[in-house]
Amino acid sequence: MSELPVSSKVFFSDFSFDLLQYTVNRSGLTYNGLIDEQYHYISFHVTDDIIKGDILVSSNGTYTISKIVYDTYNGVPDLLRAFF
Repeated sequence: MSELPVSSKVFFSDFSFDLLQYTVNRSGLTYNGLIDEQYHYISFHVTDDIIKGDILVSSNGTYTISKIVYDTYNGVPDLLRAFF
């Protein structure tokens, strides 16, 4: 967990051109996320329903989630990082 310098709303807005849609096999729900291939995680809004063990499918591949980490903004959980 780390402290974010800006809110996740600003973060996702700044990188909106890189957002991909990820479908969660468990629920069939789709969320927008930002992938970091170097560090093997996808960033999502903290309210998105993603848990360890979920399989996420997008246009660039399929990912099995091995760990969930929450980053904070102003001391409040604000960003979900789903590691694959």
